[in-house]
Amino acid sequence: MSDSSADMTSKSSVDWKKTGFLFLGIALFCLAYYSPPWPDAVDPLGKHFELSREGKGAIAIFLLAATWWVFEVVPIGVTSLAIGVLQAMFLIRPARDAFTDFMVPSVMFIFASIMIGLVFTKTGLTKRLAYKMLDIVGEKTSMIYLGCFVVTSALTHIMAHTAVAATIYPLLISIYALYGEGNKKTKFGKGLFIGMAYVAGAGSIVTLLGAARGAVALGFYKDIMGVDISFFQLTWYMFPVGWAMTFLLWGFFMVFFKPEKATIPGLREKAKQLYSELGPMSRNEIKAAVIVGACILVMAAKQFMPALAPIDKTAIILVSTILFFVTNIMDLDDLEAIPWNIILLFAGAMSIGNCLWQTGAAEWMAVNWLAMFQEANWFIFVMSIAFFVMIMTNVIMNVAAIAIALPVALVIAPYLGVAGEVILFSALVTAGMPFLLLVGAAPNAIAYDSGQFSTAEFFLYGIPASVLLMIVTGFAVFVLWLISQVVQLARIRRQPKVKRRQDLRLYLGKDLPLNLLVWGGMFVVLPLFIYYLSYAMLPAEHGAFSAEGWSAFRDQQLYQWGFHADKEGGHGSNALFFTWPFLLQPASMFRSGGLPAGVTATLNIMGNPAIWWAGFLAMLGVGWRALSGRDKTAVFLAGIYFLQGLPWLLVTRTTFIYHYLPFLPLLILTICYWLARLDLRRPFVRIILALFGILVIGGFVLYYPYVTALPVPKTYTDAVRVFDSWSRL
Repeated sequence: MSDSSADMTSKSSVDWKKTGFLFLGIALFCLAYYSPPWPDAVDPLGKHFELSREGKGAIAIFLLAATWWVFEVVPIGVTSLAIGVLQAMFLIRPARDAFTDFMVPSVMFIFASIMIGLVFTKTGLTKRLAYKMLDIVGEKTSMIYLGCFVVTSALTHIMAHTAVAATIYPLLISIYALYGEGNKKTKFGKGLFIGMAYVAGAGSIVTLLGAARGAVALGFYKDIMGVDISFFQLTWYMFPVGWAMTFLLWGFFMVFFKPEKATIPGLREKAKQLYSELGPMSRNEIKAAVIVGACILVMAAKQFMPALAPIDKTAIILVSTILFFVTNIMDLDDLEAIPWNIILLFAGAMSIGNCLWQTGAAEWMAVNWLAMFQEANWFIFVMSIAFFVMIMTNVIMNVAAIAIALPVALVIAPYLGVAGEVILFSALVTAGMPFLLLVGAAPNAIAYDSGQFSTAEFFLYGIPASVLLMIVTGFAVFVLWLISQVVQLARIRRQPKVKRRQDLRLYLGKDLPLNLLVWGGMFVVLPLFIYYLSYAMLPAEHGAFSAEGWSAFRDQQLYQWGFHADKEGGHGSNALFFTWPFLLQPASMFRSGGLPAGVTATLNIMGNPAIWWAGFLAMLGVGWRALSGRDKTAVFLAGIYFLQGLPWLLVTRTTFIYHYLPFLPLLILTICYWLARLDLRRPFVRIILALFGILVIGGFVLYYPYVTALPVPKTYTDAVRVFDSWSRL
């Protein structure tokens, strides 16, 4: 009987799912490695790229590693070890090369950054900073959101985002306890913890200390492109993107998770109490701050002091680790807290990335992939890389996503005339912000432990957050592209005359001066001139080009600025600009009183949902066609829409849905653009067109009471409400 029970226990202990994926990885390896020779890749110039046996072996190892990483059939560090072992056993690369990648400077940099995070946590520096923040921001929940997000983002500049999340999490628990809702799920709780996870990713892209992905990516870039990106070069490009996402995410959570309570009474006093309990800064806190600050200053000085330039940044940051032990801040027991599993993951990612590159497999895959993009616009190519990395980083570790995408993308880039820096930085931006799945990053899992949200909620709200991320990335790509072009121009100037002309045509286009003149005149000079004339004639007796006209114009601008700057918060119908296309918050203007019970009459500013949403979808389609550069009408429509919306990025006052009304004629034109392209001879098209017409007419009839204050039963109001935010209708 006991033997039978033991057998049953043994059988039940087998994880068949993991076992299945374990053998799936092995099967994919064997299938790729032992398959017949694969066809050559051919680039647009007709050059052939043969895939060697070693290259096929590298792809085979990659398939196995990707399967095991995704499904975690064994610890991720063990998978990394398998990468090195398979290279040596199957003679894909010499063992010295395969295992040397496990100790390259990038991996050691990751080790040192993790040690800094552990020291900050051990000494209590993070808690001291966090409590001080609460004392500063006060008791308003909106400012608590902002304060928590800013502190989280700032801390990820100097320590790993996982360590930051682990440190901030207990503080958020304490803050939420003061909210007075117990363990109940609330919008404030969801926004606080999900926001912490999102912002930890946004802040971590700014420096190499925030996460390992940066060091790994820069290691690949140096190996492939031969260019060493410094610590502060990375920060120069990533700082505006990371902080733009931090503040935009604050606005995002104020829209989707607006706290039920405006204030948390007693929070400031609690923060002061906790801060006082910490006492004065300890000797270890001071030593840790001095050591880390000194290392950062030396890395900064490398840019300005030629004597320091040859010193590798990894050696500088490892000095901090040595000094932590020399000064007794850390001891031997602290080594047990180091997540070696994660460090091995980074090492394995470096090994497989270099393996794909050195065996020619990355180049072979890149040339095959190039066939899909050789007619594409450069922007589509770059954004497709960023989107691919964003999706992959939600499924596998972001370092692995970088290892997969970056070597291939950097090989393709020269064929399309794309600067490697643009690809590098755009991939790093999206790799740092997995907003969809909990497995995408450790801060996501830490936030989930709060019990404030489900995995489905995390995924649901991650969709619009990811859309926001891609929009910001797209805007940043244009800026980075401009900067890279300026740098390229500086290089071209030093070339021979004939070569200089050829390169200028390649990078700038032969018609650039004329295009700049025409487009600059139409979309910059002329609008500014019309805007000036609109105000310079006030008062009417002043001439537009007189001193009085200029003074009237200046005074009017100052008045408008002061007036609008004071219009902040406090209105139930306020709608941030990025919510306008979704019609999330109509503006309530009037509510009639003295009506019978159960009857309501409201006057609201809102659009016909059918036209509103269809127009936005049509504009997205037009934007995609505009990126190809082949349809001038699409370029015009998308360009006007973008330029019309761009100023709202700088507006700080309270905004309403009616600010979006000037966009509606453009949306209607965009709908007509697509309708004109339909083939009315096809019955299916006629049916779709008829259904759309019914939706437009139905939307007008259905919501007519809400734009005219027509009395209707309250049950009717509840029945046609699409979003909870329409509750004021």
